[in-house]
Amino acid sequence: MPWGSHFRTASTTKAFVATVVLQLAAERQLPPDDTVEHWPPGVVSGNGNDGSRITVRDLLRQTSGLFDHVDDPGIQRMLRAHFDENRYNGNVDHLLKDESLGLRLLWAEERQLRQEISGVTATDLEDPARFVRPGEVVLSGLVWWTAEGGRDKAERFVSALRTAGAAVLLAGEEPHGAVPDDLIEACARHGVPLVAVPAHIMFRAITDTVYFQQWGELNRLHALPENVRVRLSRLVTQDAGPT
Repeated sequence: MPWGSHFRTASTTKAFVATVVLQLAAERQLPPDDTVEHWPPGVVSGNGNDGSRITVRDLLRQTSGLFDHVDDPGIQRMLRAHFDENRYNGNVDHLLKDESLGLRLLWAEERQLRQEISGVTATDLEDPARFVRPGEVVLSGLVWWTAEGGRDKAERFVSALRTAGAAVLLAGEEPHGAVPDDLIEACARHGVPLVAVPAHIMFRAITDTVYFQQWGELNRLHALPENVRVRLSRLVTQDAGPT
């Protein structure tokens, strides 16, 4: 990874930071009721913030009242620019042509099969819009769907994907034996490509396939360390699949 790289770790860091802080608290080096002002004086001040009234415990509980930096316009611009610059140039059709996955197209317009894939997310929330980014492959085991009220549930789920800009919905066949007609009809109404995932295919295999291709693209752009680029190049040459 080159110096100066930007990538979104998001909430992944919370658990690590909290663990280290609690370890320091157990060692009596960082009392949780100490104020922020006590440790980095002057860092939290202005804009209505007062570090002398915010404790370490408040930070860990996310009850400090501080502005969420992710909502800052500058941060948003940076995230969007980085996202666009490093988009994976694979598309939905590439996944369908991978015989090892055995995916089956249920509905899509021809042009949608050429849409670029930005990543993968797996969800079984009834309304997944908050957690789906534009251009993502959405994997769902359809745990949220039931025969009773199935049409309305499918409508809500697919509408959320449409709003979020998902590239394609990959629906698992195992829970219900087949992808429900309610879901196929909802995808057709909202224009969301729908693909069936055979019961014997693990979602991990699909995720690995997408990100293995993305790593290959990063390798081409020399955005990976030399030893990783060499290893990936060797695997690609050997037509190796995800491990």
